[in-house]
Amino acid sequence: EKMNSLGEDSVRIATVDDALAHRSASDVKLSPSAPNDIAFIQFSSGSTGSPKGVCLSHQNLLHNIVSIIEHQDGKPSNCFVSWLPLFHDMGIIGYHLLPLVLQAKQVLMHPRLFMKRPHVWLEAIDRHQGTCTAAPNFGLNRVISKVTPEKAATLNLEHMHCLLNGSEPISAEIMHGFMNLLGPANFSPNAMSPGYGLAEGSLCISARPAHTLPEVHHIDRRTLNRKNQVIVSLEPTSHSIPFVEVGTPVPGVSIRIVDNEDRIVAPGIVGHIHIKGPNVTQGYYKDPDLTTAAFQKDWLRTGDLGLVLDGRLVVTGR
Repeated sequence: EKMNSLGEDSVRIATVDDALAHRSASDVKLSPSAPNDIAFIQFSSGSTGSPKGVCLSHQNLLHNIVSIIEHQDGKPSNCFVSWLPLFHDMGIIGYHLLPLVLQAKQVLMHPRLFMKRPHVWLEAIDRHQGTCTAAPNFGLNRVISKVTPEKAATLNLEHMHCLLNGSEPISAEIMHGFMNLLGPANFSPNAMSPGYGLAEGSLCISARPAHTLPEVHHIDRRTLNRKNQVIVSLEPTSHSIPFVEVGTPVPGVSIRIVDNEDRIVAPGIVGHIHIKGPNVTQGYYKDPDLTTAAFQKDWLRTGDLGLVLDGRLVVTGR
């Protein structure tokens, strides 16, 4: 289902059988694909370097999709509501391909509509009894800046059980501001799911376990030196920085934290984040040197820094 530029429902329901019955379908030649064949090439954002073509196989994608479904307690009765662009991994994998695999309903809207009128996204969740959605940090902030408490109080978001919050650094202040704004709309804090992912891992590496509260750790900035165990407090202090944890690995994914010599460090010590699993790319398009440099044996070097606290990953920087 799509929403037109006025925010009104313009229903377009199509099945695979409908597509194959189209008059131009006879011109399409379908060929079987092997699990390790490239499904598509996903370019990293280039926000911290030159964009790289990440080759993702059918196995990479399907494994990550099934792992996310299991980790977040997905069901065919779910309804996915999304404004994310389909040229971005979170949009195309998480909110189009995943509900296709799950055989769940999906409601899509144009990203520009969300940016102009973010309340339309919330209204769609209410109208369709949406259970799953997503928004990067800037999207949550857009809602805070444009949706009034009076408008929020008219909504009912009680069916929502997973709002994936990822794709960019997560602000504890904005996350809590969003949850406070939509508390009167019956948005459960347990639905907020901070997550961590990257193009090389298909989509999702870790996220808040289903139906649990997101955690915020107040870490003494003076201990973020990758040598000593960090000092963590329950409440903010004059020297602390709040970090939103990004949960536990999805099934099949392994995460380790290592030092500069690729030696595993103890929990609570900052190091380099490495990942491994069948969702991880085999390499970069036509760039064997970059591919070789990206791996330490079977482990992918993500380029991110972080640590593990209470069994959950915390990303601290790059």
